[in-house]
Amino acid sequence: MNDDERQKMALWRYAIFGRLVSVRLEHGDLRELFLEAAAKQYEHPLSLQLVHDLARTIETWYYRYHSGGLTSLEPRLRKDRGCARKLDAELVSLIIPAKGENPRRSLRRLISILERAGRATPGELSRSTVHRILVRAGVSGRPARMPETERRSFTIEHAGDLWAGDIKHSPRVIHEQRERKSYSINIIDCATRFIVASRICLDEGTVTHGGVLKEASGMRSFDIGIRCAADATPIEDSRRRSKR
Repeated sequence: MNDDERQKMALWRYAIFGRLVSVRLEHGDLRELFLEAAAKQYEHPLSLQLVHDLARTIETWYYRYHSGGLTSLEPRLRKDRGCARKLDAELVSLIIPAKGENPRRSLRRLISILERAGRATPGELSRSTVHRILVRAGVSGRPARMPETERRSFTIEHAGDLWAGDIKHSPRVIHEQRERKSYSINIIDCATRFIVASRICLDEGTVTHGGVLKEASGMRSFDIGIRCAADATPIEDSRRRSKR
């Protein structure tokens, strides 16, 4: 591709998104306009064939123009032009498994993974080369997103299956003739929302919290195991107790 053809390509790319440059847009409008532009067909300036451009491609051109002007839209010359390029077979064999681990990985992400792992030198892999390898292997496309799974609120079926402990900072109190900070330690049954125990303490340590739990389990009898969690961290699983 000579300089004249590269300039034609730059002008053609600019014509596709040019009207967006001077338009005042609200947040989120750009994405819709990129999709709108991608839905149209354009006559290629060199092949004269009607082509489609991806919204992601048009977006890349748009930001490239803002950072580098019209010349940045010209097709880039390959630095290794005229040189034979052949990737190591071992490196090629790593690209496909890396894509298979996460089919939604982009070309840029795949290259970054291999470079950071020391399996490829910076600049050794190009996006077009990786894309050709994936196309030949039949794994170049991204899978469609699955519908989101239903998320229900946190519920416990039976009383006594799970207790939750919580600590709140309480007003300062006078203890042994000096002012001390106090804490309200509360234990609630997650199924019934019944407050099993509540005590004002002078510290919030595990030992103190465990004492409140021991007091709560002694006040009530259960024929099943009880699990108690404080701040999403299990602190004690009580042993089975027989009804008294």
